[in-house]
Amino acid sequence: MVNTHEEKTLEKLTEDLISFCRKWGFWNAGEVAILTNGNLYTYDEQENKTWHGMKNVLCKENVNPSEYTTGLTELTDLDGKYIRKDYSGPEHIFDIVYTGAMYEFFCFHEYEVYGENISDEAWAYIFEKTGFLQDDIDSEAYDYEDIIENYVKEFDDPDYSLWDPLVFDTWEEYRRFCGWAEADQMLNYERYDTYAEYLTEQEKWDAGTDVTAEDMYDVRKMPEDLLEEVKKICREKYRTRQVYLPKIYDAAKNEFDAIFDRYGFKYDFGFGWSIFCYRK
Repeated sequence: MVNTHEEKTLEKLTEDLISFCRKWGFWNAGEVAILTNGNLYTYDEQENKTWHGMKNVLCKENVNPSEYTTGLTELTDLDGKYIRKDYSGPEHIFDIVYTGAMYEFFCFHEYEVYGENISDEAWAYIFEKTGFLQDDIDSEAYDYEDIIENYVKEFDDPDYSLWDPLVFDTWEEYRRFCGWAEADQMLNYERYDTYAEYLTEQEKWDAGTDVTAEDMYDVRKMPEDLLEEVKKICREKYRTRQVYLPKIYDAAKNEFDAIFDRYGFKYDFGFGWSIFCYRK
């Protein structure tokens, strides 16, 4: 039996799980439905309607959970017909039914969603915690050629330096990679705090550049700007393509589990496409 206090708790649990689905790209048409407090919550294409301030959330009242949590078993009766079974919890406290990306997530421990469905927060995590961006640059560098040319200045030697700010965090790290002496003679302008400092060093080496320090700006900001532009290109490219990152599973699954722990519930899988909740 669900009391008033628990009803409010389940409502908050619903909000958090919808936020979780929206963050990681699971909240899509026809893919996820949450059943609790006699209501069904699922994706709604009408953005002008909101539920608790959330867009794309449809709330249907007075719903029988068994209509959505009942499926066929592999067993058959005496007549050879498949037996139908309700896979929800007996108390119908909280149920989730799902397909699509969330089905792949729970059944096969895979994270594969369309880029346009991933939130800004999740994208930030992907860029920071995985090698997805660098892998994409390495495999399809031509996609980023124009933006890189807008940021990298050509000096006497038009070839780009091997010291890619997306690969090497510091000049010392680059020197260890390619050899100390060779790196020191590269005269890569990115090793200096400002272009003025770079030009001073160039003059010592008789570089012969005709660019003045007044025409330059602090290059410490350049790698950060470049990185943000490359991220934008990557996100736009994957807007209608699937992002496949199995390593994301653990982080997202831990976040999912923590939501139930926070509200004092446990969950189990009723079938490959359903989850039911029970009290600890």
